[in-house]
Amino acid sequence: MTRFHIAAYLNEAVDKTRRSENRQLIKEQDKTLSKSKYVCLKSDENLTDKQRETLESLQGLELETARVWAFQESFRHFFSCTVLVEAKAFFEKWHEAAISVGNEHLSKSGSYAQRPQRGFVRLHSPQSYNAAAESLNAQIQHIKACAKGYRRFSNFRIAILFFLGN
Repeated sequence: MTRFHIAAYLNEAVDKTRRSENRQLIKEQDKTLSKSKYVCLKSDENLTDKQRETLESLQGLELETARVWAFQESFRHFFSCTVLVEAKAFFEKWHEAAISVGNEHLSKSGSYAQRPQRGFVRLHSPQSYNAAAESLNAQIQHIKACAKGYRRFSNFRIAILFFLGN
């Protein structure tokens, strides 16, 4: 799992929370969250001054969307952890706090990390890099592109073994 995947899960949690909360507010004739999608999905350092003011006003209203956004932003500190033990401790503390919020979308995005094959903490271990697999995949795609395709998989397999096998 990469930083991109983590950001996608957390952005999805923020957006789903914003949409459901916006539906409830519109039923009450309140358009507070209308036209706030991109403000909520941008990171703190990429906000313009006007967007920052909008976000601060939303946070002042104590909306659930603002709390989930704050958790998304706080997770960025995970990537500044340099030691595996520190990263595990940060994640466990963050995950426990995220579940205590009670937001189903945030809890769901945090639960992806609990799965051993997708753990966020694995990003800090040396075994987590898949550069060798990506390189092999690129070589296979090059073989396929040079041949302009194969009629049968067995021919494609033979070409891969010929060029990349020992």
